Amino acid sequence: MLVKARQEVKKAHIEVNPLLEGKKIIDIAVSYDGSWHKRRHSSAYMVGCVVDILTGFVIDYEVLSKHCQCCSINSREYDHDPDFII
Repeated sequence: MLVKARQEVKKAHIEVNPLLEGKKIIDIAVSYDGSWHKRRHSSAYMVGCVVDILTGFVIDYEVLSKHCQCCSINSREYDHDPDFII
């Protein structure tokens, strides 16, 4: 869906400004919004979305976590290793 949304956004911007035709990368105005799963930042998860101003389509998103599973596992195994602590 993101690929299709990005294609539609590019098409809409080219309709507004035909000089953008043929360019691989174009500058567009976007809005970014993020939200935590719970209030007061006590949540471990956050999602952020990039929205195109012209069309209102979401063109990218990211889900973030405060916790890293790999770090948790490795900290148990290498807890006393000074290089890991650094």
